[in-house]
Amino acid sequence: MKQQRTRLQSVLGRALLAYQIKKELGADYSRVHEVYGDFGKPSIVGIEGGYYNISHSGSWVVCAFGSEEVGVDIEQMRPIKEQMPKMFLSADELMEWRHAQDRMAYFYERWVLKESYCKFTGRGLHLPLDAIRFYRDTNGILRINGNEQVCCKLYSLEKEYKMAVCSKGILPESVNIVNAQEISRRLAVNVP
Repeated sequence: MKQQRTRLQSVLGRALLAYQIKKELGADYSRVHEVYGDFGKPSIVGIEGGYYNISHSGSWVVCAFGSEEVGVDIEQMRPIKEQMPKMFLSADELMEWRHAQDRMAYFYERWVLKESYCKFTGRGLHLPLDAIRFYRDTNGILRINGNEQVCCKLYSLEKEYKMAVCSKGILPESVNIVNAQEISRRLAVNVP
């Protein structure tokens, strides 16, 4: 069942990508050729001006799409194992986590921020997560320590999910939620 769900989420992720390419660039997904970087990050060839990243968890599939490199992560919050915060949080974050009112929310916010940044860089989880630290600049924009060009943003979808996007471009205030009918209408595909 889990493999079937993962395959369906992958298909839906590609449908979201096709939807965005059509909506934003007026191009057809059939013109897209995907290539993969050294660490497995996909990118598209054949269409100028389109960068993307896809993530899925639970009942959500998300696709970040823009004119700059982008990384996205979504996670359904589930109980965390005791050793996980020690493995993935910096020393400062671990202290903040210990004093947080909602430890699970704190952990997952940091997790999706870090994973979206790792996906943005194209290096995935090859970056040491405990070394990545976030701060707010003087304009209130969430940035990465050591890479001030990158903006990151947390988004709310449902209470039990955390989602983040990282990019060099300006990030929108909210996400655009589309359902299968809207995707099929835009792509002229019949969905039962």
